[in-house]
Amino acid sequence: SLTATAKSATANTYVSLSDANAYLDGIPDDATWDSASDDQKNRALKSSTDRLEQVEWVSTVTDTDQRLAWPRLGITDRDGREFSDDAIPRPIEEATAELARRIIDGSYTSDDTGLEGFASVGVGSISVTPRSSRKGAKLPEAVRLIVQPYAKGLDELTVPLSRG
Repeated sequence: SLTATAKSATANTYVSLSDANAYLDGIPDDATWDSASDDQKNRALKSSTDRLEQVEWVSTVTDTDQRLAWPRLGITDRDGREFSDDAIPRPIEEATAELARRIIDGSYTSDDTGLEGFASVGVGSISVTPRSSRKGAKLPEAVRLIVQPYAKGLDELTVPLSRG
């Protein structure tokens, strides 16, 4: 299930299903999102939040106990109005919904092959060189335009490679 509560230690999405549906209701001819089940939509919203969590955002989190990167301190919109530090800003909700829509309709995938974590992979004499970081899948242009004012170096997004 989705938890879209700002500053929550258990939040797993930036936008609720009802708010995502309301935002995407304005997209013309979006039968794919409309015909998806609530479970499919919830999974896509969680996946899109997980992807947006890989972005390096400006400023710092509002509460050190919050699970997700938003809300953040002292962030302003394009007109200089400060976003509340008790809520997920509307642009972040919209970006999450937009990316989820693209996950549902298949126009966005992470494009991972499984080899992104390696700088080089050999076969003869087996030579493997791990990367210290790897590039995240490029965000769709519509999503990038929404989040770009709040992100650092979005064009050069790198994500630390973790090994379990």
